[in-house]
Amino acid sequence: NYVKNHTPDTAIILMPPKDIILKDKDKTRFDKYLTNKIWVTNYLYPRKVIYFDEAETSELYTKVSHIAVINYWGYSLAEGRNTKKSPYTVLKKNN
Repeated sequence: NYVKNHTPDTAIILMPPKDIILKDKDKTRFDKYLTNKIWVTNYLYPRKVIYFDEAETSELYTKVSHIAVINYWGYSLAEGRNTKKSPYTVLKKNN
């Protein structure tokens, strides 16, 4: 819900690599859903989703507008300097 509520309907969201999502299985209950692109895409519709693992093969990668931060992954790709980092958030991508 957080990603859905903090991105516009036109967002193209970059998800972390699946090994990052699964990094701390004990801390998140929804890992198995986050690694299922069909589930995530349907849930976030009409937003589009691309996983970092697909960066070299997807035309959407160059159009990414937002980064889903999971387990602190993604801050280096987001705009601005975030002094207080959260393990889970969504940020605008650098241009």
